[in-house]
Amino acid sequence: MAVGVVGDIAVALVEKLIAAQFTDLAARSSARPDPSLGEIVKSDSVRAYFHSETEMPNPSISLLSLTPAGAEPETGAHRLNHLPRQIALAMLHRRFSKLAKKENAPFLGAGAYAAELVKFMREATVSITCKPGQGSAALAVGEPELRRALAPVFRPLNSRRFSAPSPTASTRH
Repeated sequence: MAVGVVGDIAVALVEKLIAAQFTDLAARSSARPDPSLGEIVKSDSVRAYFHSETEMPNPSISLLSLTPAGAEPETGAHRLNHLPRQIALAMLHRRFSKLAKKENAPFLGAGAYAAELVKFMREATVSITCKPGQGSAALAVGEPELRRALAPVFRPLNSRRFSAPSPTASTRH
């Protein structure tokens, strides 16, 4: 349940009114346990799925990776730990944007993202919107860019460059 209070209010009065209205409120039943979400099955192989829609003028290709999510709470340290990943994704977006603008590019656009969903799984995706009949050519351009972004040479560069600022560091830019 949530209560929203909007406007120029007297905080003490509103707190008193909320307490008076909801103090006697009792739960209708005990809280339900969290449902089982199953397990993410680890696989070292590539699985390909094909879904065709002939009416779709610009097909899309998605490269997807699913792994179990960590149980880390959402904190500033957690976000800072994922900052190199976010920067790498932004760089990949920029690469795709530049490639899509080139003459005879086989795709209209592409993007990459990574997220942790419901404390259950981590999803990393590259999605490419192809020009008609250019799916293979678009994949041939997009897949190496993803591999280049994930290359071991790329990771140490990020970990050295993007570290937490010291507590005494100036926040001016």
